[in-house]
Amino acid sequence: MEINHACVNYGQPEYGCPSDGNCQGCSYYGPVTATFANGIKAINVTPHDLTFEENGEKITVPTSGIVINARAKEAVVKNGTPTLVRTSFVSSEEDTKKLEELERDYPGIIPIGSIIAAQAFPGRVFGMTPMPGFERVHPSEKRMNPDKFTTF
Repeated sequence: MEINHACVNYGQPEYGCPSDGNCQGCSYYGPVTATFANGIKAINVTPHDLTFEENGEKITVPTSGIVINARAKEAVVKNGTPTLVRTSFVSSEEDTKKLEELERDYPGIIPIGSIIAAQAFPGRVFGMTPMPGFERVHPSEKRMNPDKFTTF
């Protein structure tokens, strides 16, 4: 996997790069993207780093600096005790605009987000699936599959 920094000065301290990978502190900062060994180009639209496994190696995909969220919306199915609700996930105008800009500026890139964001943006934001053997482990031990994503 290759991590792609949008900054033209990445790794060049003579041009102001901090050289420590802290792109978010740089005035030239742009979104960080990743290209997996399978050729998939992706961007992490969660607020945290994501851990994948590729060819048996643990790979960390840093957050891009662009976060796409959604919120829960409940519809009452049956009042009473208990009250039954159907939950759906909806986007905000702000997050919709961020995704539209991302799709315009980085055509063909796969936005990797939360399962909630994937439900709010069906076919546009994709959720992760675990590698075999990592389905039921603590989140800190999870390894996600760069060859398979969830869509709604």
